[in-house]
Amino acid sequence: MPSLKRDRLLASIRTSYRQYIKESASLTPFLNFDYSHAKGDASSYAGYSLGLVGSRRYKSLLFNASISLGQDFYKKSNPIFGRRVWETKHAIFFNLTKLNLLHPSLYVTAMMGYRYIDSNFDFHDRKLLVVGFLTGYRW
Repeated sequence: MPSLKRDRLLASIRTSYRQYIKESASLTPFLNFDYSHAKGDASSYAGYSLGLVGSRRYKSLLFNASISLGQDFYKKSNPIFGRRVWETKHAIFFNLTKLNLLHPSLYVTAMMGYRYIDSNFDFHDRKLLVVGFLTGYRW
């Protein structure tokens, strides 16, 4: 079905402002806008997310936690169901970074997150669990 084709261009704009609570802790509210233009209009959408990131540094440890809520509104009706898709997005993510690991420029990060997308069509509902580890070198 041509209106469900998914080759797409996705544009995302984010604005945020970091507010330091003290030198080692901050809160950062953010607003994100997404626009997805797909070959099929039933797969094209516009949406937004609101969220908050909390950051805390203690010696060589850096902890971040974020929570967000948003919605996506699809451009055209789904040709199979005859209605437009809308989705509500919920997300929570955490990461912990250990700086100066064996060398001043070496670090390791552990991350975990969960995202749930609730749609007006049950088959569009999605749950995503992300777990990861990252090693990096700053120079």
